[in-house]
Amino acid sequence: MRGARRVGPIGLIGGFTYLEPDVKDPLLDPDFKTAYLILGGEWFVARAAKVYTKSKIDLGSQTATGASGDSVFTIGLRNDFLWRTTHQ
Repeated sequence: MRGARRVGPIGLIGGFTYLEPDVKDPLLDPDFKTAYLILGGEWFVARAAKVYTKSKIDLGSQTATGASGDSVFTIGLRNDFLWRTTHQ
C-alpha cells in the first residue's frame, strides 16, 4: 500500500508493504518475507520541477537467498520536460 498527499508546494509520501508467501518453495529460503515502510517528502519548486527525499525502512525482511533486507535513503531532483514536435 502506498499513498501520496500534496499540500500546496509540499507533498508527503507514505506506505507499508508486507508479504509472506503461503506456499513454501524449496528454492527459496524458508524465512523469505518482505516487510518495509516507505516515508518521504516532495517540494515542488516549479510547475515541472521538484526536490524529493524518500526512505525505505526495512522491518525484518528476508530475501529469497536468506540475506537480510536493507534500508535505503534517497534525495533527488526531478524536472519534467515536454517535447513538442509538429507532424505535417
